Amino acid sequence: MGIDPERIEAVEDDVAEALRDMGPANRLAMMFQAEKFARTLMRAGARNRHPDWTEAEVEKEIARLWADGSV
Repeated sequence: MGIDPERIEAVEDDVAEALRDMGPANRLAMMFQAEKFARTLMRAGARNRHPDWTEAEVEKEIARLWADGSV
């Protein structure tokens, strides 16, 4: 499958079919699960880089990274 420059994103046909078969509620649940996983990774990274930070500082960093879009 080649990349179509007219499309913003490209999804493999089998992935698109699986997502269509999943239904809207399951796709939404998958999106929330992906967001939770991303935040878990950001939290672990912030704690690793700044072991002396409080939980509030870690959460502030996660919010900053999420809003900034630099992750």
